[in-house]
Amino acid sequence: MHIDLSKIKSGFSDRLRAITFHIALVKFKKKINYFSIYEKKNYQCPFRFVDYCKIKKIKIKKKKKNLNNPKNIIFTSYNSEINLKNCIEANKFSETINNVELYNQWAESYKEIYPNRHLQKKINNINLPKEYISIHIRSTDRVVKFKNILSKIQLKDMIVDFHLKNFPLIVTKLITKYSNCKNVYISSDQEYLKNQIIKKLNNKNFNVFYNNNVYKNSNYRRTKGEDFLVDLFCMSKSNFIISTVGGGVPYSAYLLSGRKNRVLNWSNEYNKFFPIRCIVVLIYFLKRTKTFLYDFLSFK
Repeated sequence: MHIDLSKIKSGFSDRLRAITFHIALVKFKKKINYFSIYEKKNYQCPFRFVDYCKIKKIKIKKKKKNLNNPKNIIFTSYNSEINLKNCIEANKFSETINNVELYNQWAESYKEIYPNRHLQKKINNINLPKEYISIHIRSTDRVVKFKNILSKIQLKDMIVDFHLKNFPLIVTKLITKYSNCKNVYISSDQEYLKNQIIKKLNNKNFNVFYNNNVYKNSNYRRTKGEDFLVDLFCMSKSNFIISTVGGGVPYSAYLLSGRKNRVLNWSNEYNKFFPIRCIVVLIYFLKRTKTFLYDFLSFK
């Protein structure tokens, strides 16, 4: 089965959705035991799935050239969200594969993905305990200054800069509010915030674990591809994930875990910043409504 990921211009989480949809299809078409995957690196995802990940009972063949075939299922950054509507539109075997059953299998298929030997070795070197929680810090493209809030809000999962700066101050209280576990794994796309939180947790006698990520100056992906994936798989093995702003990464970790762990989106917590969060969400939906009305009227 051929998988064309070239039309997905967004991050790795969207590529995972396309791949897991095809894994779900294989569950119903049992004779297929290999994938040929064509994908390109881009500024939001400067690495390839085929270089770091494997799939249980599926052989992966890297393709340097795309196989243009009308039977290919094409996912983009806009139709890859896991929902029944997208599942129905992508199911080219609806005569033999039930849409609801395929949709249910889609999210379950994340469990079939695992890291290759190189990535697993890096994960093993962290020496994670059996029980631990994860802190996921998302900044870069998901943070906006309050003065630019009207023009810069593009996604629902965005956070105002002074809201995020408060996170290191309350992180220990947040952990103890939801868990008695003293083992914490830190995943962050910003080195400064990561070091702040490590220092804070060490001072409170937490056992802190993290990957020695290599950071670069960028408005998008500041970590190397393999470091991003080490964080993702480590989060998937934790008991509980606390994320500053949510989004595709902690949700992917949740699905990779087989939906065994829990994800908390801290930006949705009811606190003194909650009115700001409501403004962010309101602006997002107003923009969505404006776009919908414009498209509707233009079509008419």
